[in-house]
Amino acid sequence: MKRVGILGGMGPDATVLLMQKVIAGVNVDDDHDHIPMIVHQNTQVPSRIKRLLEGNGDNPAPVLKQMALELEQLNCDLLAMPCNTAHYYYDEICEKLSVPLLNMIQLSAKKLFEHQLSRIGILASPAVKQLGLFEGFFKCYDLESYFPDDDDRLLKIIKAIKNGSLNQSIIEEYKSQVFRLKDLNCDGFLVACTELSILKPHMPKSITFLDSLDCLAEAIILKATNK
Repeated sequence: MKRVGILGGMGPDATVLLMQKVIAGVNVDDDHDHIPMIVHQNTQVPSRIKRLLEGNGDNPAPVLKQMALELEQLNCDLLAMPCNTAHYYYDEICEKLSVPLLNMIQLSAKKLFEHQLSRIGILASPAVKQLGLFEGFFKCYDLESYFPDDDDRLLKIIKAIKNGSLNQSIIEEYKSQVFRLKDLNCDGFLVACTELSILKPHMPKSITFLDSLDCLAEAIILKATNK
């Protein structure tokens, strides 16, 4: 059984949700059957939104690199980072690592391909769209991406989840974003923001959703248990 290090805190609830998914995804008889995880719940990582969208924040890369190295020093065999936007810094984080960091972006694209989906509505931070984080892997798997056309509204939804002000009005606003994408004939949706993963139970059952957080949890389980 491999020990997994989690670069967490982006946001805290999403990190906990990943842990819950990993715990729930393993068949166990006792505590020692669970995957060992060391979680660096660092809520002080500089804002990815301020840095990448607004251009006035501190650079998160040095903090993320240090977190990864600290987890490696704690004898973690592999690492995971439950934040899609932070994968902008993936290559920088990996520069001095000698253990693998799972790539949630790549894992998500591969899973969409395996599900034989092609026109994908992506529900993510506006930074994901503006930075083209999925473009390379989507090209590899011949996938088309479509994003909501109102970045401000989606960012408002994400911030409401982060600051604990989620309510029914926010949920309905999110649903409206989903249905507007569905009108573009998307045959599947990818939840590519770990805050938005929290809203999955509120989504219509008639729509095919894949969640990047689920893709990451599944990969953690497979790698950690050598399956």
